[in-house]
Amino acid sequence: MARERMTPRREDDTPRAPRTQENPVARVLALQRGAGNAAVAQLLRKDKTPQGDPPRAGGWNEAERDVAGTKRVPVDGITAGNQDPDVKKQSSEGAAGKAIVVVPNSVDVKAHPDVLLFFHGMGNLGYRERLTDDSSRGPAGSVHDVEADRMEQQLAHSGRNIVGVLPQGTSAATFGIADPQAYVTEVLAKAAAKLSVPAITSGRIIVSGHSGGGRPAVAAATKLTATAPTTDDEWFNQPPLFLFDGINGPNEANAIGDLMDKWLDADLVRLKASSDPVALLNRRAIRLRSTHTSSDLYTATNLGGNYDTEVSDGVDENKKPKTKTVTVKIAPERSLKGRIDGWFTKHKTELGPLAAQLRAQYDVPDQAVSGGHEATVGTGSLETDSKKRDAAPAGLTGASKTAGVPGYSGGGHLEESLSKLPPPPPPPKHAGLEAPERDEVPA
Repeated sequence: MARERMTPRREDDTPRAPRTQENPVARVLALQRGAGNAAVAQLLRKDKTPQGDPPRAGGWNEAERDVAGTKRVPVDGITAGNQDPDVKKQSSEGAAGKAIVVVPNSVDVKAHPDVLLFFHGMGNLGYRERLTDDSSRGPAGSVHDVEADRMEQQLAHSGRNIVGVLPQGTSAATFGIADPQAYVTEVLAKAAAKLSVPAITSGRIIVSGHSGGGRPAVAAATKLTATAPTTDDEWFNQPPLFLFDGINGPNEANAIGDLMDKWLDADLVRLKASSDPVALLNRRAIRLRSTHTSSDLYTATNLGGNYDTEVSDGVDENKKPKTKTVTVKIAPERSLKGRIDGWFTKHKTELGPLAAQLRAQYDVPDQAVSGGHEATVGTGSLETDSKKRDAAPAGLTGASKTAGVPGYSGGGHLEESLSKLPPPPPPPKHAGLEAPERDEVPA
C-alpha cells in the first residue's frame, strides 16, 4: 500500500486485441459532434506527444448520460486545469482539459448549489473509460466515478442541492489547478451550456480527495482559504475538506496539520467575536473529515504509527535502479489527529465550553472504514453481483452496456461524510433536467 502511493500501481499489462481503425474523416466528424472543436484541434496537432483518441462512440465519455438519477456531463477544452494528455494503454482517451460534472436531477441550478470539487487518486485513470479489467477498480468498459466511487449514485441519493465537479488529472494525480474557484466557474459554465440550463453559480465549494488526490485537495483548500474570514457568512462559506485515504506520508501529514492550525486559529477569532458562538458552530456542523482504511500507511498519517515503504537505493550491477524497504514512523502527536488534539490542548482555556463542539467539527475517526482502498469513496468494494446492478444508460454500447451500473441504496463513504454537513433545505422543484431513461437489463 505504501509503495503504491509513491508510484501508481501498474495495471494489467495483458496485451489486448488491436482496435478496428475508423475512417479518419468519420472519426474527426464524430469527435466534432461529441467533443467539440477544441478536441478536434488537439487531435490534429502534429507534435510528437500522443494526445489520445476521442471518446468512443457509444462510450461513457462520448456525451452526457443519465446515470442513477443524475446527468453525467463530460466537459472538455478546459483551460484552467491539467493540459497533459497522459495517454495510457489502459484507456485510449487523453487527460488534457477534461472533467466530469455530475448534476442530480433534483438539483435547483438557480439556487447556488454546493459544489463538490473532487480529486481522484493515482493510477486509476480518473474518469477515462477502461479498456482492460481491473479487479480493484472495475471491468473493461467502466469509468471510475460510476463503478468504484459510485459518485453519481451517492450525490443523487444524498438529497442535497449539490453538483459534482470531477477534474481529470494524470495517472500521477496532478491536476494543474492554480485557482480552484476559477476552475469551478469555467467547468460549470461549460456544463450548463451542454445541458442548456441557466448558468450554474456555485454556493459553497466542498473540497475532497482520494488517495494521491489528497495532496491537490489540501492545496485547493489552502488556496480557497488564503484570506481570513471577516464576517460570519464568510466564515461559514469557507470550504469543508473531506479526505478518503488522502494523506500519503509525513510531509503531507505536516502540510495538512499546518492548514488545520490556520483554520482553527481563524475559528477562535470568529467565535470570540460572535455574540452567539454556539449558534455559529451549529450552522457550520463540520469542517474536516479524514477517514482511513486499515492500511498501515493511512493509519499512521491519520492517527500515528509505522509503515513500510520502498525508496531508491542506487543502481545494481547492470545499472538498473534498485530500491530498499524502509520503515517510516509517524509519532501520534505528528499525525493529523495528533496535530488537532495538540491545538485544542493549547487553547483549552480560551475555548472553555465551546471546545467539545468545535473539536467534533474536525473529525478524524479512530475506527477504519470498511473495504478496500480503491473503493473507499464508494461502499468499500466493487459490485460483482449482476442482480445488484442496474441497466446501462441509454446510448452505451459494448462492454459498457453489458456491465451496466452498480446499484446503490445507501452506505457510501462519501455520502456519509456529506451527511455531516448542515441539513439540506427542502427538496427544490425539478430543475428541468430530463428524467433518466432505462435501457434493457444488463446481461
